[in-house]
Order: sequence, then structure tokens, then C-alpha cells
Amino acid sequence: MQLVGVILMLITIGTTVGPIGAVVVMNSDDLTRVVIPPEIEDIFSGDSSLLAPILSAEDDFNIGLIMPKFVSSTFDEAAQTFSVTVNVTNILNYDLTLNALNATVIATQGGAELATVHLSNPVTIPAGEWSMVTVSGTWTQAAEDYYNNNSSASSINVTLYSAAIDVNGIVVQMSEPIVIGDIPLTLE
Repeated sequence: MQLVGVILMLITIGTTVGPIGAVVVMNSDDLTRVVIPPEIEDIFSGDSSLLAPILSAEDDFNIGLIMPKFVSSTFDEAAQTFSVTVNVTNILNYDLTLNALNATVIATQGGAELATVHLSNPVTIPAGEWSMVTVSGTWTQAAEDYYNNNSSASSINVTLYSAAIDVNGIVVQMSEPIVIGDIPLTLE
């Protein structure tokens, strides 16, 4: 009986380790391919059948999964709230529904918490097309102090922390900060 048990255990180990070993050997020159499929790498390089082929040079399109372009903004000083509308292009061959977006905006230099932001309304972005996305937020006293103490500054460098995005029902909680860069402090 023990011999049969040993033989079954060896068969189990062989059927588990064999295919994994074969994949590792096949990708020994680049082990990242064991975890990251080539299709995902193709998306990031802009060369994939998942990317929408309809986009033209007129779109002033920069390869990236989502490349927002500023459209407009509004401010309510009394309520300390704002909204920013951006044009977002979907470069994929399937529709995306942006259900939620939440984040905390931090000053890159100094680390002051400047605002919290959230998606105003869910938005569907059709494949290969663009849609307007509006993000609303509330600024903090630290943001107001920064603006008052740096009246000559034309922009502020910001980073998003604790960003959570819900796209097509898939929620991604970012563990790393997202560097946004300089945000203008005036609307010229």
C-alpha cells in the first residue's frame, strides 16, 4: 500500500511541477513573461489588437491607457469645493465604464493634504472614443494656506495618495502614490 501511495505522490508532484518547470524553462531568458503575459506588455507599448485602431493623428493622441486632457473647472470658494472636467480617450477595443474614483491630493513638496477628490457621476467611455469625465473635490485649509502664502506661485506639484478606481466593476486600490506633477493655480 505504501508503494502505491509513493507512486501517486510522485505522479502528483510530476503533474504539478512539470508544466510549471516547462514554462520557466521556455521563458528563462525573460522570467517576467511567466507572470506578465506578452499581451499586457503589448498594450503598454501601444502594439496590441486590444487597442482601438480608429484613432487618428487629429486626436492628438498620446499612447497610454488613459490620457486625460483638461477641459474646464469651476470653484465655489464659500463651500471650498471644485470640479474639474477632462476629456478621456479610451484606446481599447471595448467599452469602459468608470464607476468611481477617489483619492487624496497631497503637495509633493511638504506633504500637506490639499484636497480629496471623487468622480461626480459614472461615465461610459466607448471603445476608441472619448468622453468627458468630471471629478469633484473639497480643498483643505492647508491648500488655502498654501495659496495665500505663495501668491506668486503659478502652479503646485501634487501627488495622489490612496487612489481607488472602479472600472467595469473591477476596483483597483493603488498602494503606491501617483505623481500628477504641476497643477496650475490660475485659469489663464
